[in-house]
Amino acid sequence: MKNTIIAPPVCTYDPNYYKRQQIEEMKQKLDITEIRTYIDKKNNVKLFYPAFFEAVDTSGTGSASFIYKLDYRSEISLKLAVDSNILNRDVEKALNYIIDRYDSSVICLDKGHDFYIVKGNSFLRKAFLINNNWIGYTLSYDADCEEDIGRLITLLKDWNPSEIR
Repeated sequence: MKNTIIAPPVCTYDPNYYKRQQIEEMKQKLDITEIRTYIDKKNNVKLFYPAFFEAVDTSGTGSASFIYKLDYRSEISLKLAVDSNILNRDVEKALNYIIDRYDSSVICLDKGHDFYIVKGNSFLRKAFLINNNWIGYTLSYDADCEEDIGRLITLLKDWNPSEIR
């Protein structure tokens, strides 16, 4: 009689499986969804966001937030903030302040005479200096989905708060 060894099946648990499914579902929606326009009437600022994002804060003037929850820990958000330039910072001074305030992971991607774009570990921000107000549009995201949110990144990079789209 031969000895036969029966090995039990190997089951592996992937804790990121559900999250990856959620990211793929979000990407599919993002690729086909309508892009809506939010207008802050007080400042006449336009912000663009995907139709499936939830508007969580549009009650104030000079601020708005749109969020998509990936799972119970992660979300993607688009936020508008209009702040008075009380410290009279120009683009260069504002960039220096932001880069000094954060760690070395924050870099400037682009700048002009009235705007800048900075990128951190899990956010991208574009801000314009208009009528002595900083008008900022920030995309915050889970680092795991950065490759899947290209449409949002393009939306932010192309954004100009006073242009009609």
